Amino acid sequence: MEHIRRERVHLFGINLFWFSLSFQTSVLLTIVVPAALLQIADAEHTMLLAHLATGGALIAMILPPLVGVWSDRMKARGHGRRPLILFGAGFNALGLMLMFSADDLRLLIVSFFLVLAGQSAATVGYEALWSDVIPRNERGKSPGYRGVSSLLGTIAGLATSGIAGPHAVIHPILFAIVAGAVITALLVNEGTATPEEAADRSAGPIIRNYRDFHSVFAARSLVAFAMTLLMTFVLYFLQDVLHVSNPSQGTAFVAALSLVGAVVTSVWMGRVADRMKKRNLVALSALPMALSAGGFAFVQQEQFILLFAVFFGLGYGAFISTDWALAIDSIPDPDRIARDLGVWGIASALPSVLAPAVGGYLLSRFAAPAAGYRALFLLAAASFLLSAAVVMRVGTRPRSPLWAVPLRLLIASVVWVYLHLAYHIEFRRRLPLRRRATLVVSNHQHDLDGMVAPAWLTFVGPWRHPVYCAASQRLFEPGFLATRLPRILRPLLYRLNAAGFFGVLGVLPIENQPLMRPISSFGHAVLQSQGNLPLDEVFTPETLRNFGLPVTARLSVLWKGRYAAAGTLVRRVSLTALREPYRTMVRMAQRSEIEEQMKTLKDRLREGGTLYLTPEGRYSLDGRVQRLRLAFGELRPLAGCVYGMTINYDPFLRNHLSLYVRIEHFPSDMNASAWLAWQRVITVSQVVAAAVLSLPEAFSEQDVSAEVQRRVQAFPASAFVASELVLSDQAVRACLKGMIRKGVVQREPSSLDPSLTRGEARELTDFPGVTDILAFLQQSLEETLEACRDKMESARPTTGLDLKDPSATARDRLS
Repeated sequence: MEHIRRERVHLFGINLFWFSLSFQTSVLLTIVVPAALLQIADAEHTMLLAHLATGGALIAMILPPLVGVWSDRMKARGHGRRPLILFGAGFNALGLMLMFSADDLRLLIVSFFLVLAGQSAATVGYEALWSDVIPRNERGKSPGYRGVSSLLGTIAGLATSGIAGPHAVIHPILFAIVAGAVITALLVNEGTATPEEAADRSAGPIIRNYRDFHSVFAARSLVAFAMTLLMTFVLYFLQDVLHVSNPSQGTAFVAALSLVGAVVTSVWMGRVADRMKKRNLVALSALPMALSAGGFAFVQQEQFILLFAVFFGLGYGAFISTDWALAIDSIPDPDRIARDLGVWGIASALPSVLAPAVGGYLLSRFAAPAAGYRALFLLAAASFLLSAAVVMRVGTRPRSPLWAVPLRLLIASVVWVYLHLAYHIEFRRRLPLRRRATLVVSNHQHDLDGMVAPAWLTFVGPWRHPVYCAASQRLFEPGFLATRLPRILRPLLYRLNAAGFFGVLGVLPIENQPLMRPISSFGHAVLQSQGNLPLDEVFTPETLRNFGLPVTARLSVLWKGRYAAAGTLVRRVSLTALREPYRTMVRMAQRSEIEEQMKTLKDRLREGGTLYLTPEGRYSLDGRVQRLRLAFGELRPLAGCVYGMTINYDPFLRNHLSLYVRIEHFPSDMNASAWLAWQRVITVSQVVAAAVLSLPEAFSEQDVSAEVQRRVQAFPASAFVASELVLSDQAVRACLKGMIRKGVVQREPSSLDPSLTRGEARELTDFPGVTDILAFLQQSLEETLEACRDKMESARPTTGLDLKDPSATARDRLS
């Protein structure tokens, strides 16, 4: 019983201030201020009221987000929301006292804006407090009480103003605001939640997605627009179309009936919202309002208008109960909830400015009043229905936006043209346009892997959704593009984070450097979670000395031009470079991050998408296919079809890099690494490199050509060889010229019979990290030939050739 009593007191305290705020807003701009203007500036009261209403709307749009930012910062520093409520209520009360004694226009204007500023500040703190203390599983029931409190406050305000008069009602308003703020501050304790209550408040899925917030914002704006259309012009509709003798009394009666209907559904719908999807209830609540607005348009008879008013109220009561709960749930960042709720308030303020102008323009376009009001009410009905459609987007996660389709095709076209101008590329096979969830895996030797494969797969289609690519987490951190683009652009790119751009293209992050990462990557992780901390608090003194970083600087200096150019974006350090507790924090966060990234990859396959993956995780530095990461084993069973894309490079045959790409169905009964090694196209440079390394110190072109011929003839029939090896003599000469040009092979000019020797230069800029390109090519060739021999019996090439037939030579298998 004591628990039930405390819960009721808690619900009373947290929802009481809604009554106070509604009590004030129901009469302030509709009764109190217009009556004061009639006494002080009768001649210009209409224009002044319009200006005050516009100014009030601007305050309601601008001030709450700013106050919300300040409130969130105070909350993060350990302060509560209640001081802001009391502070705002104090300013509100001061404004009301000045308004009561105002006898000139200037004082009335100052007091009015002071009231609005105090009300906005108190509302921001109160809404954030409500979200902080209400458990997630009660965010349907409690908004129901909120709805009742608001409706009762509106009714009480209108009734009190009718009894006391427009001037004397200021005293009850003052009492309601001060009493509501004080009682709320006394009854609601922000810091006494038990562990069980704290766990309960965090129960349920937290939506951290601005798409949901934008959808709720848009739906609220559409409802507010339609509501303002109705409230602004219903009195004139009763007068001009229905010819009611007392339109003011008729308007009040219609409003009262609507409020009665709203009270009936408010609490009931709030309770239902705890057991059903709130977005569905918000969408359903818009339907009675839309039907009522349509009834106003087509059945313009007084008795039916009253029935429509009750029906409208049923929908409105359900809306205010569930819409607020959905708005709280859709806040993307719980640590900035006051700011986002301040922004969300614009959804009500902005339509209140736009709707009267739109409605007035619409009515002016029709000569017959009945036709004009019919169009206005139909516009309101359409706005209600559109809000229902928009709110249904909440909780949905589209694989990709429609507008990104032409962007992806444009970028793929540009990349494809560039690749074919800068490199020689040969493709064999293609994917079917219509296919199930598809996983495409390839070996990983070069940066071009991640350009060639996605661009080609994009053109293969289907085009509605991107080809998803798993790429290093480093792409999604500031400064990545500065490490890849020309030096002249780097100062502009050090702080640029292109994560959003890569996301639109279908690139998905995966952490492939859990233990050794650039120092800027560790710094970014701490910066995101803990803020811009001092460097010496995060990194060890030895690490800071190695990078020449000032100990007094903060994390943001890692992306400053001077230090970024010195290597903070590329030089890798281990986790031990971090001090505790940040080392443990990053390690623990990394685990959950990798799990979430893997879940995203799996979800894309479950949705029927195409995922391109390089399961080795990093470039091969010795030419061999590396051990495949566990991700491949987890993703493979989810794909309807798996294709292997093998990519091999020829760095010497032409003046530019040559790429040979094969794509085939990935067999389920073969070792994945061995299959990727077997399917690679054997290039001229591989065979020539192996020949050069096998020959004596000095050799001639004829020696190399003969050795190449001997090796090609010995290739297993299951090997795939580049077409240039058919004309092996010409290809060998061209390849040797490329090796000589890059210093890998040298000529001996002193000899009468010019001979060749292996050069000292073994590194190529095309293959960073590879210390001996000849050994790299030789080892990749040996691995491919070994895989061919091992899989002669088990591998079944798609061409249908009999691998046991010795007459099926390697040249019959030209790729």
